[in-house]
Amino acid sequence: MKCRYEKMKEDRSGAAMAVVLCVTAVFFVLALLFLTMGARMVRASRRELDRSRCRVEAESFSDRLDEALADEGSELSRYLKAQIGGNVWKAGEKKCFVAEERDGEDQMSRPAGSLTVELSWESVPEEQADTVTSETSRVMQGAAHAGADGSQMREVVRLTVAVTCSSERDSCELVSEYDLNRARGPEDAGEVSWTWARVSRR
Repeated sequence: MKCRYEKMKEDRSGAAMAVVLCVTAVFFVLALLFLTMGARMVRASRRELDRSRCRVEAESFSDRLDEALADEGSELSRYLKAQIGGNVWKAGEKKCFVAEERDGEDQMSRPAGSLTVELSWESVPEEQADTVTSETSRVMQGAAHAGADGSQMREVVRLTVAVTCSSERDSCELVSEYDLNRARGPEDAGEVSWTWARVSRR
């Protein structure tokens, strides 16, 4: 009788141990599942944060380019006038620049990566130009060419600027288009001022 009781006690102890092991295994699997889900959420949030920072960086730099292109005395405007006006830079050719390098040490303030700028220009028919500037500011806007019907067509110089902010996890590109405004200065000066008006951004 005593041996039978001790055997029943051992069986119950073994069953209890099995239940404990099963419960422990369930909690272990759940813990791994939660850790995996948490890691995925952290990666997704970091990727979204990088995407937002890249967007802000690209927009901020594009806005600074807007200001520089609207100022005929800026270094960028003078460079474009010399390159395009001097027939050094041909239509359709692309020029790429690294606008800003970042070492990524301060990850909380900005993403590691770089800002690059790609420039290109072309001549488009004036009727396709959507500049909101006045007609007087578009004097000498472009050279006149004969159309298919023999009429004179005026072409407008259009500049395309693509600003790309790249990080370790993501990138953002903003493409802006500008039409050239060329206006004569005082007659005694004999110079033509160059400014650019943004017509689109995407």
